[in-house]
Amino acid sequence: MNTNKLLSLIKESNYKYIIGLGIYASKNNVIKIEKKATNHFRNEKAIKKAPNYYDIGEFIKIEDMDTNFVISDKMGNSWCNMTAFVIRDCLNRNNISALNGFIHIPNEPENLPVYQSVIQNVLNSIKSSN
Repeated sequence: MNTNKLLSLIKESNYKYIIGLGIYASKNNVIKIEKKATNHFRNEKAIKKAPNYYDIGEFIKIEDMDTNFVISDKMGNSWCNMTAFVIRDCLNRNNISALNGFIHIPNEPENLPVYQSVIQNVLNSIKSSN
């Protein structure tokens, strides 16, 4: 799916929350709750006339978990960051009240059950806060 198709779906939807998931190479086995998407894709701006960054993920909370996680404001400048930034920009420009966030999980297939549990915890937390 390309970005334009994704943005069309978002505009047509009535989502309250949009959560992106991505993997990253890591040796520290830490789940990253991303809090900032920057207007960078590789060495270019993702969107020419847009802010330098958006705060994201304000609704994502991890409660009562023994899992290693960090709150991160350094998402990088590749696909995950660009997608999160473009989604928030689309929400803002179209006055859509949905919120978006992003969770990075380490690229460690043997720990997928743990990561699945964390993601389920996040979803449960969102459901219980509504």
